[in-house]
Formats: sequence, structure tokens, C-alpha cells
Amino acid sequence: MGPPNAELHELINKRLTLNLLIQGAAGHACLTAHHLVHPELEGIRPGLTAWYDKMAVFLNLQYWHPLTRIIFGNPVTFWNSVTRSDHPFHGHALLTRHGARLAAATFEHSRERARARRMWWTPFSSWFWVQIAGVRIIRAEKPHKQQLARLAKRANSIAWGMPERMLDAELTGFTGDPQFGVLSRPQTFRGKLFRAAASAYGGVVRRHGRLVVVAKANMWPLLSHELVKGTAELVCLHGLNRLDRLTYLRVVRAADQTEYEIPMLQAGPDMWRRFLAALPTGKTAAEALMSVARLDPRSLEELMFAVIEEPERARRTMNKL
Repeated sequence: MGPPNAELHELINKRLTLNLLIQGAAGHACLTAHHLVHPELEGIRPGLTAWYDKMAVFLNLQYWHPLTRIIFGNPVTFWNSVTRSDHPFHGHALLTRHGARLAAATFEHSRERARARRMWWTPFSSWFWVQIAGVRIIRAEKPHKQQLARLAKRANSIAWGMPERMLDAELTGFTGDPQFGVLSRPQTFRGKLFRAAASAYGGVVRRHGRLVVVAKANMWPLLSHELVKGTAELVCLHGLNRLDRLTYLRVVRAADQTEYEIPMLQAGPDMWRRFLAALPTGKTAAEALMSVARLDPRSLEELMFAVIEEPERARRTMNKL
């Protein structure tokens, strides 16, 4: 017998909040991970880091691209309608109050990075640039897949302090299949389309009695994204491991829907950057994320509100965890 409906609803909201941080950490890593191993990447192929830098910006901006809007809906409309009773995040207090603000800030952050790199972002030009640059990157990576995969693991280990032996990374290139493990079943046509178009996956699997982070992607920026997503997921499992199996499955089934990934990637990166800004001195992101993942749903909600509205109070709270 599972928990009462009200308690289950709180647990689902907690998982949605953790997913916001997980996807936010991954989106942020896509923009930054290559800088952690810049000399090694340049040693493999001069100029590769610059290509990754530009590709990462466009990958983050794609969630506002007109083609994405046509298929998955207008993000402004989506977030402005979050208070409607039929909205998937209706009843999630944090996303109801701040979801639109977080998504707008994520978009503007990526726009600023594009302008700083003198990248002219328009819907028409960016689509063609991504296609051309993607082909060039994947071709440049092809002779160095294993070495680049090792560097992706090293960058992740530097950022999160996770031993590389717990990471499994693979660059699939043009033809490899990035899917692995047991995937959730999309509930809508949009979800099925998103799943079919995905060129990268990351997550946690059990191998030989231990948990391993697995990531597969067709190019390095996406591989680093998926490694961080899997690592953050592993850290956040500490907030769900006390649930009985039935409750865990009900929570994950409700919160981890394919259709939610794009909205989480729209709002999550700004939430993650605010989370990092509120970290107490001497506490790593992994330590802080593990601590907040263990909080009860209401305490987690209160802390996340503080991260946005009262960062100093959030810092004091996290310092006590």
C-alpha cells in the first residue's frame, strides 16, 4: 500500500524539483565542460574547443527555435499558462511562481553568450549552422572517439569529484545508437517524436552489483551534457532510496516523463546557476545536491524558493545541512 494521495503528490513535486536541478546541471555543463579540459582537446585537434563552445550555445538555444515551437509548443505560452488546472506542472509551487522567469533567464543567458562570441542567432541561420557544424564536429571527432570519451569522463570527474571508473562514456558518431537500458514510454505524439529525434542519452544503470553512470551521444558537447545528467541523477537517488519500490515507481512514472524534458531544459539551467551562486564556501555542488535531495518535500521547496528569492538565507540553510 502506497502513501496517501497528498503525500504522493508532494513526493512527485519533489522529484520534479530534483529533475529541474538535474537537467539544469546538464544544460550548464554543455556550455562549460570543454573548458575544463581545454589543453587536452586542443592537443587532439586545434580549434575543437571553439567549435564546441559555439555548438553548446546553439544547442541551448534550440529549445526556443521556431521548429521546436511548432512541434513542442511555444515556451512562452507554456510557462505563462502554468497556473491552469490542466497544465502538467499545475500544483508545483516553485514552477508556478518562477518557471516563466527561469526559462526567460536561461534564454537570455544563452543569447548573451552568443553575442559575446559574435554569433548571430536567428532561427534561419542557426538551423543551417548547427547542421553544418554538427557534421564537421562529428567528422573531426571520428578518429579520436575513445580519447575524447576519456576526456569527457575526466571533465565530469573534475567537476563532480566522481571516480572515472564509475563513468561509461561513448561517442556514437553518425551511425551509433545512443539508446540503452529501460526507457520510459512517451505518453504523447510529441514525446514519441522527441524520443525518435534524440541523439544522446544519459542515466544510471546497475552493473555487477554497482551503479554506473552511462552516457552516449553523437558529439562531445552532448556527451558531457549526458554524463552530468547521469551523475546528478545518481546523486539525487539519495533522496529516493528510502521509498518502497511501489511508491518509487509511481513517483518516477509521474515525474520522469519524456514530454517534460524540454521544459526542464528551458528553466533548469538558470535554476542551477542560482543554486551554484547560493553554495556555501567550501561545499561542492555534488555535496550540496546530495544534501538537498535528502530533504523532505516541503523543506526542499522552501529552500528552492529561498535560492531564488533570498540567496543569503539559502546559503545559511545549506551550510547547516
